[in-house]
Amino acid sequence: MIFKYCLKRNVNAKRHTTPSLLAALRAAPGLYDEALEVYYKINIVVLTPMTYEGFCHLKLQTVKMVRRIVVVLRTKDTAENNRGPHFLYV
Repeated sequence: MIFKYCLKRNVNAKRHTTPSLLAALRAAPGLYDEALEVYYKINIVVLTPMTYEGFCHLKLQTVKMVRRIVVVLRTKDTAENNRGPHFLYV
């Protein structure tokens, strides 16, 4: 329960940063694994052209924890000539 409160991402933030608790737990592998699992279960992973490469470098075990993904097919820059970004919810 504490993990859920501390690991929830701020969806209104302009830039995503790793929650402080998750960063601090990297030194404790057992707790870090538990926290990471909760983090990926409660947060939506947003894949954009900028974040795709980083996502591809995640371990398979980590990717299996992801429960919700939003794929942004076009970013604001590429959508200026069209009607806006397209989203694919997976």
